[in-house]
Amino acid sequence: MKSLRRLYAYIAIAFVGCASKPDPRLLGRWRSDEVATVEYIKTNSNLTAEQIKILADIYGKLQITFETRHMYWELDDWQQTTPYEVVSRGPHHCVIRVFNESLGRRQTLRFDFDTDGLWETSDINRKGLEKERFLRVK
Repeated sequence: MKSLRRLYAYIAIAFVGCASKPDPRLLGRWRSDEVATVEYIKTNSNLTAEQIKILADIYGKLQITFETRHMYWELDDWQQTTPYEVVSRGPHHCVIRVFNESLGRRQTLRFDFDTDGLWETSDINRKGLEKERFLRVK
């Protein structure tokens, strides 16, 4: 019975250790893709053309940089640094958890990778505004 408990403990430790390791696909600098994100909003939200125009002025400016344990958000003169942890991953995605100081709470972000970049999906946004496209900065 002790050996079975020990085995379960090792499995649990290995699982937690794997989930918290940084995902190398995230590492580096990413910039918001205004064109793809605005097109997504046009197709998936009920916003007016005027509301979309206001949002279009925001998208394309945000940059996110991932290091092994921290992520850095930059938008114009605003910056935020926060630790993150990888909570799950798959062949084409990675899910992280961060503490968002602006919101004052933890936030879950999902990144879906493709050949050109990634789509970030947040757990806080309204339908049609939950995704943002990012391209890797060379």
